Amino acid sequence: TEDIGSFLAGQIGIELTDRHWEVIRFMREDYIEQGTSPTLRRVSAVGGVPTKELFTLFPKKPAKKMAYVAGVPKPQGCV
Repeated sequence: TEDIGSFLAGQIGIELTDRHWEVIRFMREDYIEQGTSPTLRRVSAVGGVPTKELFTLFPKKPAKKMAYVAGVPKPQGCV
């Protein structure tokens, strides 16, 4: 839920904006459709959010942080 997402984001020092929520919703929907967590590259290419912007929205390890807030597993290859 959005309440849980907001709580988790707060735990890692991120205040969520509408753009964050676009990414989080994409992560959740893509995970349901594909059965695996989307990679940073997929979020950028299919989700339409440039990689640089993802690093701005979720600084340091964006794939891991996006997955954490979205409530999906870390993408394959994410350390």
